[in-house]
Amino acid sequence: MQIVTSTFILTILFSGCAVESMRELTTPSRSLGANSATGWTVNAAFAKRGAVGQVVCITESRGAWAKLSECDLRNPGVERLLLDPWTKTVYVFAQPPRANQISEVGTSDPLNGWECFRGTFGTSFRTEDDYSICSSAFRKNVAGTPEMLIGNMLNVMTGTVRTRVLVDKAAVLDAVNQSGVLSDVESYKLNSELATYRSKYQAAVSVWQLRAFINDYKSNDPDGLISAAQERLANAEQAALTQQERSAGDARASLARLSLFQENLKPGEMVQWYPNPEAKHRKGIGLVTKVENQLVQVQFENLIIGGTSLRFVKRSELEPWDGQGRGMRNEIR
Repeated sequence: MQIVTSTFILTILFSGCAVESMRELTTPSRSLGANSATGWTVNAAFAKRGAVGQVVCITESRGAWAKLSECDLRNPGVERLLLDPWTKTVYVFAQPPRANQISEVGTSDPLNGWECFRGTFGTSFRTEDDYSICSSAFRKNVAGTPEMLIGNMLNVMTGTVRTRVLVDKAAVLDAVNQSGVLSDVESYKLNSELATYRSKYQAAVSVWQLRAFINDYKSNDPDGLISAAQERLANAEQAALTQQERSAGDARASLARLSLFQENLKPGEMVQWYPNPEAKHRKGIGLVTKVENQLVQVQFENLIIGGTSLRFVKRSELEPWDGQGRGMRNEIR
């Protein structure tokens, strides 16, 4: 009697799971309209907040999808999508099941599916600005694991049913076609590209920025800004050339002042000298004591070389002291 009862209960449990699975797997058959979204694909993953693209909301009414001007995801029939017109990709803008209600058994990723629980401990949820894939019409059931089947058998007494779902790509693409949102997305793309074009022009002030703008938009110039950019480029190039000439002139003037200083060196002048021109941190500071043709004797106050601070240095290596580094002591053996 006990064996018969157990068999009867298991039969009921399996039947309940099968009925639920068959009911959820049934999706109304729809055909793509004449304005098919050619080249568009549906990504199995969910859209991320801040991702590039236009967010649209649609709803199904009397077997047909239509776009909404306002989006309240608390309504069971509302779906949210993100459409990227540059890659022609559609994403379901939903969330995975609630993290604290996902079983550790099974998988939870776009390729293998998410585990949804229905019933007392369900993972479906809808708020004003978010909802779960378990609450979406764009889900389709896939074969569950043995652990899920056992879980259904154990949970059926509490009214909880466990299924594994994926994004139903065909249903999403069909809804996109029926709702007519692609025309809005194309306008969004054009407006976005136009705004980028204008902001790049406004931001282009340097030579390389203006050259990049002209190169990017020379064959697509909706506002006719290329001629203005070319004029700004000519002015920027002239300004850069003038600055280069000014810098070169300053360098020549500085070199001329240094040469004049070196030619007129005399005892009693403070000078600075770098034992190693590549090591500017090691600077010798001293007083000129004697000048002999191209050699100048300097009494260094912070530099000792070979045990002495008195040394002859080439006239061409000396500079006027800049007033800094007096406290630095250096010794070269």
